[in-house]
Amino acid sequence: MDLVTDDILIKEVSLGEVKIELSVHEKNGWSVWLTARDKENRRIWRTPSTDETGNVKLYTSVHEAMQDAHHQLNNIISVSEKRFVQ
Repeated sequence: MDLVTDDILIKEVSLGEVKIELSVHEKNGWSVWLTARDKENRRIWRTPSTDETGNVKLYTSVHEAMQDAHHQLNNIISVSEKRFVQ
């Protein structure tokens, strides 16, 4: 589901009982935020996407931010689908 509200574009995906939300915010540039919610829709954690030095990663356009957000989402889904063998 995609929702557009003011300057925020949200992409949601369910992974088991956890919902991951990716949102793009505009404040001194564009940034991508990841939020996890439990089955009761309570926020478990929220964090911005960061660069190699740990600073909030800023993008020059919403298009650039959304491309990276989709890339991050695909990585999250890929990791969640892997099965670990003991």
